[in-house]
Amino acid sequence: MTSGIQKKSVALASEGYGAKLHDLSEVKDRARPLDGDGDPPDHDEMERRVKALEDAMVQVRETMAVVRSNYATKEDLHKELNSQTWKLITWTTGICTLLVAATFFIATKI
Repeated sequence: MTSGIQKKSVALASEGYGAKLHDLSEVKDRARPLDGDGDPPDHDEMERRVKALEDAMVQVRETMAVVRSNYATKEDLHKELNSQTWKLITWTTGICTLLVAATFFIATKI
């Protein structure tokens, strides 16, 4: 039992389509030899553009070296986060204790 796709590919191959897919003689006849030494016509322009990109990459590498030397590591961030957390807990506890003491004073003395 053959599927519809197989039947269609067999029909196309029998009509000569399969042979034309790999026949490059038509393309080969239209091809022309390269002029000059084989370099593209914009070779000098391309060389200038590549040189500009290479020069820019030197600046990018220098900038990245400075950034990497100054950025915080995961350990630095962990230490700072821990420090800030304990400062927040200390201040919150202190303020809550003060408010409870003030409430107690007001309730008993006034």
